[in-house]
Amino acid sequence: MTSIFDIPLIRKNINKNPLKNIKYVNKVFYEDFNESRILKKKDVDNTLKNIISINDSIEITYCFLDFNLRYLDLSNNNITYLPDIFGNLNINGDLNLCCNKIEFLPETFGNIQIGGYLDLSYNKIRNLPQSFCNIKCLESLYLSFNKLKTLPKDFGKIKIIRNLNISCNKLISLPKSFGNLKLLGALSLEHNLLRLLPQTFINIKVMSLYLSYNKLICLPKKFGIIKVEINIWLSDNNLIFLPKSIGKLKLRGSFYVKNNNLINLPNTFPNIQISGSLNLSSNKITSLPKRFPFIKIGRNIDLANNLIKKLPNDIDKLIKINGYFFLNNNLLRKLPKNFNKIPKDLNNVFGIINF
Repeated sequence: MTSIFDIPLIRKNINKNPLKNIKYVNKVFYEDFNESRILKKKDVDNTLKNIISINDSIEITYCFLDFNLRYLDLSNNNITYLPDIFGNLNINGDLNLCCNKIEFLPETFGNIQIGGYLDLSYNKIRNLPQSFCNIKCLESLYLSFNKLKTLPKDFGKIKIIRNLNISCNKLISLPKSFGNLKLLGALSLEHNLLRLLPQTFINIKVMSLYLSYNKLICLPKKFGIIKVEINIWLSDNNLIFLPKSIGKLKLRGSFYVKNNNLINLPNTFPNIQISGSLNLSSNKITSLPKRFPFIKIGRNIDLANNLIKKLPNDIDKLIKINGYFFLNNNLLRKLPKNFNKIPKDLNNVFGIINF
């Protein structure tokens, strides 16, 4: 009794007679109650009778419908589209379709059953069908390096356990439902064209959030209460201010907001609690909040390449950090009298004055 198949089809173009040329089917596992063995080439031909190729190796129809696939790898081919019947697949593990030329997915794609990760990265997908949101229990979803401009309105209903990567697309907005996502891993939206995030975005729950290299001009008002456990990266955007709620932010990792257009920090900013590093370098910050010396940062503080002219008088109260304090390339001309009382636990202050 056949129960599980493992079929990698890797690094080769599929042509008119796929079974004659599937030398790159590395292994097919056949398991029954009495034995487990690797099938030979002739067994593969007999088992996969229904693999059919259409139109000169680019468009393919798969009919693995009678089998429970453990893993299907069709990466690094020249597939341009998937037939409707593809949505009937039942895969216990991973489906890898990366590095093809897929431009769209059939409406039936949302019916597919996948128990592992789904990798659609490095394709040419412009839109996802609304049915895509019906996919359940994905381990991880990879959609990076496509041409997506928008996502289906119910995208937040997708059940993803760990990681979601939609970086390197052309997204200009996110649907309101996006805030429903709950991940045990990372959410990556880097290298897109996002200017604003929906207010519901703060309801997401992820371990790390990566939003660098977008065009964000501001964050949701309640961004500080967002449920991110470890890291938040907002570097290389167009942020001109941070919301007052940012003072409620607590991270076990680092907070990166370098290379933006920040001019001032809100008075609530010193209330943040960061166990890792704080990076605000390469902004346009002219001054620091009075209570900045009481900020709780576990490792480095980087304020280099700003326009800071003066440090708070209580700089000697700076809570000890186990790292570096960068203030190089600012506009400081003098230091507070009590500057020499900075705790010895602060390992280094680099380039503190730039005359």
